[in-house]
Amino acid sequence: MKKKQLIWIGAVVILIAIILAFGLNMLFKVHTDGIFSAEWGAGDALNYAASIFGAVGTIILGYVAYRQNDRLQEMENNNYISNFSSTIMLNCIYAEMVNKKSTRMDPNEHCEQVIKEKDLQCNKSYVAYKFTCEAKIIGDVIPAFIHIRKCDISYSDETETNMDDSIYGVNLLDNYSRLAIYNQDCAMFEITYLINCDKRDKFEKLFEHDKCTVIVEIEFDVVSIKNVLTKFKCRAYCKAKRECNEIKWSDYKPQLFFYGHDIVKLKDLKIAGEKRNHE
Repeated sequence: MKKKQLIWIGAVVILIAIILAFGLNMLFKVHTDGIFSAEWGAGDALNYAASIFGAVGTIILGYVAYRQNDRLQEMENNNYISNFSSTIMLNCIYAEMVNKKSTRMDPNEHCEQVIKEKDLQCNKSYVAYKFTCEAKIIGDVIPAFIHIRKCDISYSDETETNMDDSIYGVNLLDNYSRLAIYNQDCAMFEITYLINCDKRDKFEKLFEHDKCTVIVEIEFDVVSIKNVLTKFKCRAYCKAKRECNEIKWSDYKPQLFFYGHDIVKLKDLKIAGEKRNHE
């Protein structure tokens, strides 16, 4: 609170006290009969008024202390988040170049993130593609879990001026997958992408172009080992390269967008492929 505001509040309180004392003194100079006759003395009335003011003051001080405690808690949380949040940047994606057959699966039995095409018809057979994603850990705090909200994949010609096609996907479940950490500053996670059978040929064109640019946009949440959740969107411009029976999309122009922080309890997170939550 500013110094000028404190001066004004002090002046108003003193003025009210003077007016109240003067008013009570004048009222007790007026003598009436009946129910309006005073049974208190002027001193009693002043003591009563002082008690009311004391109670009001106590309530105000309690409210001020409550607000200050909220601010201190917010500052403490912000300090904790800044020290223990984790950031990852997508480096590359590996995909198997195989002719997929239609299938049905129980997503609750999978420990990886399961992404479905937006208009997937779950009551019909579909095609499942497995992607392995490698990411670089930025900073010293180790990420523990990841949840992918959206995953859109597009590809263009070599000039990057025309988009040949796109697939838009969202997470099938509201769960988190464990991140695999290696080489101290790298993390790995897997995605199973479910596509309608009638779009299989269109989707597999992604694996036929080893000179095109693949654009992958992923919205995801990362939870650190210190229970700090960070929301990101990563946009990766990847160049394709064939390696045996796999194709590797390497990110040559990574972009990362920040969408907020939160502190979570691990026991409240549903872990993919595990019957009981992490405690």
